[in-house]
Amino acid sequence: MADQPTEIQRAVDDTQRRQQMLQLLITEHLTLQTARSGAIAEVNGRATLFLGAVSSALIALAFIGQVSRIGSAFYAFGLVLFPVLLFLGVATFERTVATSIQNALYLREINRIRHFCTEMIPEASRYFVLSIHDDEWDVGLRVGAVSMGWQSFLATAGMVGVVDSVLAGVLAALALMLLPGIDLIAPIAVGIAVFLLSALLHQRCQLSSSRRVHREIPVLFPTPPVGEARA
Repeated sequence: MADQPTEIQRAVDDTQRRQQMLQLLITEHLTLQTARSGAIAEVNGRATLFLGAVSSALIALAFIGQVSRIGSAFYAFGLVLFPVLLFLGVATFERTVATSIQNALYLREINRIRHFCTEMIPEASRYFVLSIHDDEWDVGLRVGAVSMGWQSFLATAGMVGVVDSVLAGVLAALALMLLPGIDLIAPIAVGIAVFLLSALLHQRCQLSSSRRVHREIPVLFPTPPVGEARA
């Protein structure tokens, strides 16, 4: 009987500790949602700025082409314009990749908080549509935050990478057109080759950065093997 108050007190202390931890995690969950909103807004803003700059530059280039009749002024303007656009595109791509990785990490922590809720109240798992696992499959592929293979081109970073590659190909073709005795076939072939190489490099950078970050963070609640129930 002497040990009974101690066991009761331990149970009360454990309950209070779990309630405090739940309140802390709820606050963290709200903070993560706010951070995700900010990250998504930043990605959208940067992509809009970049695409707007490309659109305006192409309109200006069309006017120069009409005035100069595709003369030396057109090529000079293009060789000054496209490197600037390419720099803006690469900067947008790098920041978009970094922000997308941050968003995936936020999702990973949110899944861990959801897993804690199911540990406290096991029957609550039936009401969760999203996953309670924090591995790359659930955080990435299941919610579309981290795409693999060719699907990486469908993400915002992949879209920006394709536009960057087009700019790089056009820039290479314009530079080659200035050489004497060059027909149209060679600049087109070089432009296509540069485009394909740039698109591949952008994709590899995007996927490798995402996978490296996911490997550095240990998985606490992996997705069950195929055939077992998934939350």
